[in-house]
Amino acid sequence: MSDSEEEVTNIGTYEGERNEIGERHGKGKNVFPNADEFQGMYEKGVRSGEGQYTWAYLGVKYNGEYSNGKRNGQGTMTYTNSSVYTGQWEDGARHGHGTYTYPNGDVYEGEWEKGVPSGHGKYTIARNKSILEGTWVRGRITDGDYRFPDGTFYRGEFRMNQPFGRGEYHFPQLDADEMIVKGETTEPNPPEIEPEEDEEEEEEEEEEVDENGEPVPKPEKVKEIKDERMRRMTTVFTPTPRR
Repeated sequence: MSDSEEEVTNIGTYEGERNEIGERHGKGKNVFPNADEFQGMYEKGVRSGEGQYTWAYLGVKYNGEYSNGKRNGQGTMTYTNSSVYTGQWEDGARHGHGTYTYPNGDVYEGEWEKGVPSGHGKYTIARNKSILEGTWVRGRITDGDYRFPDGTFYRGEFRMNQPFGRGEYHFPQLDADEMIVKGETTEPNPPEIEPEEDEEEEEEEEEEVDENGEPVPKPEKVKEIKDERMRRMTTVFTPTPRR
């Protein structure tokens, strides 16, 4: 926004440097009529360079780079609900590589386009340490891996952030019949990535550990995992031993 445009809409109070024609130029502080506040660098009347903008009513704060009066470059936005985004911005939107931490501890790290996850990215679910990693389109994963803490993982297609379509389940925790199960998932298994809602973590029984301190899956638990994964596959090929 130019200096003349801001004069029309009442820019509030400004303290800081100006150039020879009176434009805000250099370091300054602007408090707007609605109590929003900007502190940082100006160039010819517009925000340009490092700066910090605080939305008084919302309690949101941005600290980072500006260009042409908009958030452009590297910056951090802290939101009212304690969410935090740190990464690249373009024309005021999250764009490029960045990390978004949600109130419940979930984290998305990867590529963004016009404010939403797009490109390669990794989403970590804090509640159970599961990870979705792959290709994201308009905020949803479409192809990639869904990894579970016990080492089991699904690799294939997704729909609505859920395993759906062609894919395969890997069971590296099995000893005698370690295998890969391939097929087509038609009853999606929701990965539960609802960042806006905090969920209480259920208590778990203590696990046995081997000599390296790694969890030893109980036989009934291994069977339960395997049966549950295979139940969700309508077309299951002959299990193939891993090589």
